[in-house]
Amino acid sequence: MRRPKIEDNCHVCKAIAFQDCLAKTRTNTEGTVTAGRSVWEHCLIVGNIAQELAKLFPKDTFKTTDIKTIGLLASLHDLGKICPSFQNKLKRVIEDNNLLDADRIIEERHQFHGGVTYISLRDWGLQDKLAWALGSHHKILIKGNLELLTSTSSLLGGVSWENERQNFFKNLKKYFQVEEIPYFDDYHAETIAGITQQADWLGSAELFEDPNIQWKKLTVNLLKDNGYAIPSIKKNLTFKEIFGFSPRQIQQDFIDAISAPGVYILEAPMGIGKTEAALYAAYKMLNQGLARGIYFALPTCLTSLKIKERVDEFLSKIQAESDLSSQIIVGSRFDSGALSPGKSWFSQRSRRILDTFGVGTLDQALFASMINKRSFATLAGLAGKVVILDEVHSYDFFTRVFLETLVKKLSDLGSTVLILSATLSSDSKKALLNFSQTDKNYRFNDSYPLITHYSNKQKLIELPSKVPSQQTVSFDLKTDTSAVIEEVIKRARSGQQILWIENSVADCQRIYSDILAKYDLQGIELGLIHSRFLPSHRRELEDHWVSIYGKNGIEVRNEQGRILIGTQVLEQSLDIDADFLVSRLAPIDLLLQRIGRLWRHSHIKRPVTAKRQIWIITPEQDQESLQEDFAATYRVYYPYILRRTKEVLTECTQKTFQLPEQIRNLIESVYRDRTETDSYFSDPLNAMLHGDGKRKGIIEMRNLAKKAEVTENCQETRLSDPMTDLLIVRSIKADKDNRETTLCTFDNEMITLPWVCNDHSLKARLSRLIEKQLLSIRRNSFTPKTDTDLLIKTYHLNQYVYLEDSPLWIAVINSEGMLRSLGEDCPSAFSYRFRMASGNLGLQYLKRKI
Repeated sequence: MRRPKIEDNCHVCKAIAFQDCLAKTRTNTEGTVTAGRSVWEHCLIVGNIAQELAKLFPKDTFKTTDIKTIGLLASLHDLGKICPSFQNKLKRVIEDNNLLDADRIIEERHQFHGGVTYISLRDWGLQDKLAWALGSHHKILIKGNLELLTSTSSLLGGVSWENERQNFFKNLKKYFQVEEIPYFDDYHAETIAGITQQADWLGSAELFEDPNIQWKKLTVNLLKDNGYAIPSIKKNLTFKEIFGFSPRQIQQDFIDAISAPGVYILEAPMGIGKTEAALYAAYKMLNQGLARGIYFALPTCLTSLKIKERVDEFLSKIQAESDLSSQIIVGSRFDSGALSPGKSWFSQRSRRILDTFGVGTLDQALFASMINKRSFATLAGLAGKVVILDEVHSYDFFTRVFLETLVKKLSDLGSTVLILSATLSSDSKKALLNFSQTDKNYRFNDSYPLITHYSNKQKLIELPSKVPSQQTVSFDLKTDTSAVIEEVIKRARSGQQILWIENSVADCQRIYSDILAKYDLQGIELGLIHSRFLPSHRRELEDHWVSIYGKNGIEVRNEQGRILIGTQVLEQSLDIDADFLVSRLAPIDLLLQRIGRLWRHSHIKRPVTAKRQIWIITPEQDQESLQEDFAATYRVYYPYILRRTKEVLTECTQKTFQLPEQIRNLIESVYRDRTETDSYFSDPLNAMLHGDGKRKGIIEMRNLAKKAEVTENCQETRLSDPMTDLLIVRSIKADKDNRETTLCTFDNEMITLPWVCNDHSLKARLSRLIEKQLLSIRRNSFTPKTDTDLLIKTYHLNQYVYLEDSPLWIAVINSEGMLRSLGEDCPSAFSYRFRMASGNLGLQYLKRKI
């Protein structure tokens, strides 16, 4: 169907030859704005950089094209600058140093030069998805608003400007020696768009601004200087040479199973060494040239930081001595040091996923499943790498939709995806493997441990592994928390090292406070770990407790009994070992994860009173909703799953688990679909599926996620309260004379931040110092936000902290622990109080005296 033309009153001026069209302006040494690179030169620069980037990918990533075609496509990104509105804008900036609002209004009608790129490529017959993706290299285009515009519209300059754009295209095809552009599936089109974005970031660096300098010589070492390189890997290292011990049978089986890119799932017991198995499998792919890097994704920043240390050690063993140390970055606000050629475009927020080796939260990778300004670069950053997804059982049904899409995209792009879990249900496995509708009734092998390989050819291979030695774990269900505390104190006095895991920060603080207030703890060390401590304090706490409860703490742990109380951070990625375990009721898969911290290391000598045992605090039957100490638990987890878990536990007459033999059966017993007739189960099941007014149901959550995947500019990867980063300081001062800002941290450490810092290593070090002081808190209607202009213009913090589109609250703390916002004289009526001992951050209403 022909697209109707729309009329406009835009004056059609005579077209400028495409060779004379400007892409950019520049400011010379005298401060005068002058002409910068032409569109032709800038696009050649970007196209050539894109070709070099494409060379870094494994050879099978782009099966239907070559690097010349990728170079051509990338060079087309700024085609839309060959139009009168853009050229008039640059002319006015150069001549008058002024930009009128009218210029922006005109360009907004066709969504700026990216919109012109899309309209032109679309009308010339390029597939719509590819044309749109290339046009969206700065911002995501809303295609519906461009449907009525054609490439010959007078708004875009009419026929004469259209002819110049076509001449530009013909000359680019001749330059890159490409005759036909093949058809790309959606995922490859998005990946090429991501390569284009990176090439544009690099090609827009200050290095290329002066048009009088030959650009070709500037690209020689460009990628290497900015951290892009095929890693230099030591060849044919053994597992023992890297990790210092021989692989267990399950580890060796997993390593042997991985011979080509695809999706691999390792289901194996807690503490069996899944992390080492995955890392060696990644090394194997790197060693064979089948991958160009690694991204290790975990549920939280806390777990990411702990895995980072292990990945750092692994990389130090596998890289050639001449190789540079790899950037492994966790966090969201910080510039990546020297790696910032494209200014804010190449900020840490986008940059971190592009590094050869990366560790971070899953959320960073999930942007590849969406449609926003980061999605293409994220997908291109992950394509061709080994992507390790750990603790996949821990995500809610909203996040799982994005995770399932991510796995499918990476699989289709020829990446290697390694999925690790000790407790994965069959339904979750089917969803992750993107089973077609005809495969929904497939029954997986019931063996455990199990390795599952699902190739992009839809071929499923299941490989049972040898069952490790069985362990008997006894458990008791307790309803009286006071009696549990008495038992914990008794066991600690006998020298046992005890873990107590709660489901919320408030509950673990309450238990900690009760024990501290009511009991004589002479000879007992009491500890607390959760996410509301300042990062610097939390890491000190973790290091301290891992040094005792970890595999190397055998000498220290015998000195006295200890009680460590914490939240779910204790069940993920911390290598800790307890003599006795207490947990509040949680879904069965999470209880099993927690049990993985019980008697984890066989070489540890334990007190004679110790038993391999967990006490599970459960609500009284039919009283769950009325018990105050379970209110938080029933907000965190679905009551239906908790009741199914409690049912399974109650029916275990022997009150023991045989692990790992029973892991599969326990999980399926809770999560297997069944028809409910008893209202005790049917009511919470209905609430879980359809919502109950307080919480969204699974069906709505999945539908919201699927809608978010195709909605432009969606950013949320989790259905939770929005978060704000909080920086707590004792004081902050801007020194105009010395052009520097001085922070006094909560711990009275002085940090001096130069307003202009050209030393990239110093800049990175200062950024990391600030990072250690940042606390992420849930944002509500009372949570302040510090004015961004104040942070930039007065304190110049944008040199060290990423501030674009991301709220930051800087609060000054007084001697009473009360916080006031930077720029205010006193706390607001609703304010926060921070307590060091319990890491508490609570909202408090202050009644002012009049």
